[in-house]
Amino acid sequence: MSIRKELLGTASDGRRYERYVLEDESTGGYIAVLNLGCILHQICIPDRNGELVDVALGYDTPEEYAATHSFFGAILGRYANRIANGTFTIDGKEYHVSLNERGFNSLHGGFSGFHNKIFDTELDGDTLVLTYHSPDDEEGYPGNLTLSERVSFRGGRIDLKYTCTTDKDTVVNISNHSFFNLNGQGNGDILEQELKLNCSCYCPCDDKLIPTGELRAVKGTPFDFTEGKLYGKDIHDKTDPMMAGAHGYDVCYAVDGWDGSLRQIATAKSERTGIVMKTYTTLPAMQLFTGNMLGMFPIFKNGKAGSEYVPYGAFCLETQNFPNAMNTPEFGNDVVLRAGQEVTSETVYEFGL
Repeated sequence: MSIRKELLGTASDGRRYERYVLEDESTGGYIAVLNLGCILHQICIPDRNGELVDVALGYDTPEEYAATHSFFGAILGRYANRIANGTFTIDGKEYHVSLNERGFNSLHGGFSGFHNKIFDTELDGDTLVLTYHSPDDEEGYPGNLTLSERVSFRGGRIDLKYTCTTDKDTVVNISNHSFFNLNGQGNGDILEQELKLNCSCYCPCDDKLIPTGELRAVKGTPFDFTEGKLYGKDIHDKTDPMMAGAHGYDVCYAVDGWDGSLRQIATAKSERTGIVMKTYTTLPAMQLFTGNMLGMFPIFKNGKAGSEYVPYGAFCLETQNFPNAMNTPEFGNDVVLRAGQEVTSETVYEFGL
């Protein structure tokens, strides 16, 4: 594997936008990563005919990512997914973080979460290391937190390893929000692509998309992907209020048999290109999102290389801790990072035919 660095311009604070291209000689594919939000800018994979297909949605320039807050390809933090009322308590002290989702939830770290930060970069052999120092009280979160992401691309595997430390007790939930289309970004919708999940339970939510704390069996519901099925099979099911409210999939699953080890949780495939994507994680949950509103608003309509995005034009497999876990004891998932301690996680997206 080789890495090359490209300079893309200057941000408003005078720092340089950088793009790193990680080439995988064993497959002929490559990925591109921005120092802005650790964004996976391109994921170019050989299809069954040997032609490279970019399977990651996004924009052409860092300035477009910075202006839109779309989360395309970006890291999420301090807390991925939702915190109800933007409120949580650690050892009796209540904290309030930004209510950036319609004024009643905190979503993906707030108005200026990690997705919109410029990271420091260095190379460690054939691994790209991106680091951000989040100051105490940023977006309302306690503690000076240091986040490091290590990115490598070998044998068709994008390996994302996260490490966080803090000097004050805080909450942490790091994820990646790549939008994938295995037909190629901008090549229509994903409804005829297939997904199989090693997840037999999902998290029912209230009308504000906050989990109730129940883990409900997927069997007999439109959320069942345990045997594998096309995204389009049940995506328009209006009998379930969660499906009807989201106009598609926007649901958190529990990983079967979770024990903190790296395990496969998903297999997605496109018959058109022959590309298969397997997802592995050490984390206990995963949010499936099917780009339900893509193409319906200007920031979600026009993408890279003149592409026009459409509803259901991508899927997201956001590996993570459970949404609102600090306020939901039923999950039994401690997301508090104590001062002086370290938390790590790993997610792998593996591509093949």
